[in-house]
Amino acid sequence: MRTTLNLDADVHRAVKSLARERGESLGTVASALIRRALRPRRTVTSGGPVSRISGFPVVDVPENAPPITPEMVAAALEDT
Repeated sequence: MRTTLNLDADVHRAVKSLARERGESLGTVASALIRRALRPRRTVTSGGPVSRISGFPVVDVPENAPPITPEMVAAALEDT
């Protein structure tokens, strides 16, 4: 669908740069970014919301949940 949007200059530059990096049109990248922003926020299985502290996602977990150790994180990173 064709439409006209007034974007702030910094937003236009960022989307245009991202489009150039991806080899996609500005409209395609803008649509993907808007679609992502409109997705419902994820919740944990307990139904609690994912919140953010200093920009980092924080989830509430049950008190009896096993801790995630640095070794577990390292192993997960090696799998990627």
